Amino acid sequence: MALFLPPPPNANIDANDYQWRDWFRKLQVQLVNVAGLTWDAIDFTGSSITDIEDREHNDLQAIQGGVPGEYYHLTVDQIADLDRQESVLFVNANTQLTEVYRNLVVTIASTMTLPKASTNLIGKVWSVANASSGSVTVACTSGDTVLVPSTDDTSILITQKGTVIEFRCVSTNLWTFT
Repeated sequence: MALFLPPPPNANIDANDYQWRDWFRKLQVQLVNVAGLTWDAIDFTGSSITDIEDREHNDLQAIQGGVPGEYYHLTVDQIADLDRQESVLFVNANTQLTEVYRNLVVTIASTMTLPKASTNLIGKVWSVANASSGSVTVACTSGDTVLVPSTDDTSILITQKGTVIEFRCVSTNLWTFT
């Protein structure tokens, strides 16, 4: 909304003069009227988002990314990194490890069973943390083994609280650990 004021008085006139006081009063009235203007009374016809100095991201129109309903601004590599991150599951009983929960914190002495090694699991890692005061056994399913330094075995015993062991599927019937 434009201000409708006459031009200011001559600069050579004293600021206490009636002309200046009258002009300042008119300015004050105009400013009060503008300050009381509601947002919805402003006409935005012909405006552009670049005209707005402070733009709230979620208030923008046409922010569609990906398929309808997906709004993201990540690179393909960032999305792939997020997809690789798995949920952490706190368990307190014997549990079969799954593809969804590959990071486990075991809260009570128990046995965790690795999923059956397969072609689609090769290269994937499962992490088991012993948060209990007892021992946690990580066992393979039937036919699978874990490669240990001296020989292959069907299970690993984690005896120390706070120990984390990662198991990697390396073939259709073999796991390694670190």
